[in-house]
Amino acid sequence: MGNHNRPKIDQDDIELMKKIGRHNFVDMIYVYRFYKVNCKKRTVNDRINQLANYNYLNVIKTFIPPEYTATQETVYKIISLGSRGIELMKNLGENIESNLGALKNASSYRMYHQAQVSTVCDQLELSFKESSSKYEVAQILNEKEAFLEEVSNMPDAIILFRPKSEYITNNREMYIVVFVELERSYASFKRVKSKMLGYENAIKDKVYVKKIGLPIIDQRVLFVSQTDGQFQTIKDKIVETDYDGIGVLMAKYSEVCNNPTDRIYINPKNNNNYKLLSNLENQ
Repeated sequence: MGNHNRPKIDQDDIELMKKIGRHNFVDMIYVYRFYKVNCKKRTVNDRINQLANYNYLNVIKTFIPPEYTATQETVYKIISLGSRGIELMKNLGENIESNLGALKNASSYRMYHQAQVSTVCDQLELSFKESSSKYEVAQILNEKEAFLEEVSNMPDAIILFRPKSEYITNNREMYIVVFVELERSYASFKRVKSKMLGYENAIKDKVYVKKIGLPIIDQRVLFVSQTDGQFQTIKDKIVETDYDGIGVLMAKYSEVCNNPTDRIYINPKNNNNYKLLSNLENQ
């Protein structure tokens, strides 16, 4: 009798758990954007709480870092897989491990940052899939998967784009690599300079091309400012590095979340707007 309210897991629940498993955790901002999108927030909240009550999910309450909100009163929720969620994912063939202990000791800033990265990557994937773009996301590599010991800096994520099937010619595979950097304005110039040099060397030496092992026709770096107000400061620092030999685009987090396939991306070299996969050769 005590189990009569145990939730019946539907396909939306499974897809959310797969996404959480892929990213290790997400936040409620992510959940509202990608889970049961036709439902009211209250309905979504109730369902998340129900899944948490039965250990399909874990809800960790923390705070948005102070630079992102006017008050620390707002409760910020991190969502990870619970024991039943992990078991369900393993039964479906997913390679999942519990990370609850690590999350409970993680910094709120780090979790907020990583949740933003997940939102950017999955919004790009969804938007390119549903748009008239000739390209789609073939693969997303998270920070751990993108790590290379011989490279001085580590992207927050790597996204591989390929032509949609109807646009493939002569059965020729080709990919565009986008390195994703969620950047904050108070990063030191020294750190930004080091990052740009790291990308210059990695792209020149085709380090990631060799790691990925696919026919890559272009590589570019996307810097996303974590807030609108940080955009100009980050842009100024990138321009000051006087980088060369790499394609760089910039955008605001809010713009990428809302209009990712539009001409919202700025080339710091010439201040022109581009689409994410536009030809940058004529800079």
